[in-house]
Amino acid sequence: MAHKHLGDCLDAVGRLEEGWKEFEIAQELDPNRDHLSEPFYRRGDYDRSIELVQKALESRPEDGNLHYDLSEDYALKGMYKEWVRELNQALTLGGFSESAGRIQRAFEVSGGD
Repeated sequence: MAHKHLGDCLDAVGRLEEGWKEFEIAQELDPNRDHLSEPFYRRGDYDRSIELVQKALESRPEDGNLHYDLSEDYALKGMYKEWVRELNQALTLGGFSESAGRIQRAFEVSGGD
């Protein structure tokens, strides 16, 4: 976990290449946990982030944080239908199903599918 935190710190000060190396080490040391989707997201590589979050969701489909992370990737890619779906899933899992319903209705009224 120390390598991930160091990677986060290096990213924060703009030392992205060094940060990436730390994320890779974290992934090698802890291959059963995703340490790369967030760094991909921060670097604008949403496709690779989406791939890793979707893979994590296969084993943890009830993890609202993962659904939220996926929603952010979709939003930034302009995949609004998928964004709303994942955001609603995250909200529902977090106990905010009424808010999820309101967001879905607003999306539909705005012309979303």
